[in-house]
Amino acid sequence: MPFRLLTGIAIRIALALCLFVSQAQAGSMTLLGVGKVWAAAPSYQGPGDISPSTALAWGSCARVYNAALASTTTSLCDLVDSSTGTTAICTLRGSATGFVDLTGTYCTGSQTPSAACAAATGGSCRVSKVYDQIGGTSGWLQATNANRPTLTFSALNGLPGVTSSSAASSQMATSTTFTQATFTLVSVGKRTSSFSNTSDLMGFSSTVRMGFANAANTAAVSDGTTVLSLGSVADSSFHAVQGVMASGSSVISVDGSENSGSAGTTNISGATSRLFRDGGGNELNGIGMEFGIWSGSFGSTDRSNMNSNIHSATNGYNF
Repeated sequence: MPFRLLTGIAIRIALALCLFVSQAQAGSMTLLGVGKVWAAAPSYQGPGDISPSTALAWGSCARVYNAALASTTTSLCDLVDSSTGTTAICTLRGSATGFVDLTGTYCTGSQTPSAACAAATGGSCRVSKVYDQIGGTSGWLQATNANRPTLTFSALNGLPGVTSSSAASSQMATSTTFTQATFTLVSVGKRTSSFSNTSDLMGFSSTVRMGFANAANTAAVSDGTTVLSLGSVADSSFHAVQGVMASGSSVISVDGSENSGSAGTTNISGATSRLFRDGGGNELNGIGMEFGIWSGSFGSTDRSNMNSNIHSATNGYNF
């Protein structure tokens, strides 16, 4: 065969191979004889991967604190039967994805969490403990079954949330006390009724609190005397709420919108942390997805990063 013909065939083959490779999906390549080799999927990033390293406590029934805890060995929440609260149904656990494992048959009767709760006395589960995944506290506990919040499956984007009802004074608390004078609270939740009542996502056995104000569509942080509020926070919708509690320079941040000013003296020396309540009552009718406490003040970049992580389609709740 003439050399010129061979050269032309070789050029056409080379061009075809280049076109084939250029049309391969991003993050992959095709190697002759070995098929497709795909780039590794991005790893999970939780709040602990993008936030300051000053976290004091963090818990959720829906996802894990950071990539290092993305495992089935990470305990999220203890569930008991809703009727008596005396039967342990399950300890929700994490997974390699960073989110709760809802498909494993690791609950009572070798069932999935939802099946085990449906089969429990009362037909549902209450939450007796939200684990502090970073181990700084005892976790948030409630010993009285009537005061335990319930677990709602598929509360937000297919993930379970902790549902509080002020009628039952639903609340949970740490046995560990806190001493910080300046700190940051982070939570994801919504208020579903009692829109004219002060409603806590997080509080302390003192009257320091973060959640929703005694006005519809309004979020707030407060020391019980001075309230720093932010409007246009729609009730009955989930929100990423952050509260920087620093005397004279507090911030209430919701889904990236903010108000700054004074929320009074915020020293919580000797106070325990509570979910859905503070020392003055103010229980929430609503759902909480996660709860965190950091020592010190989140700066604007920290707050922006946390908000993005919470709303992320890959790492957060995609809302």
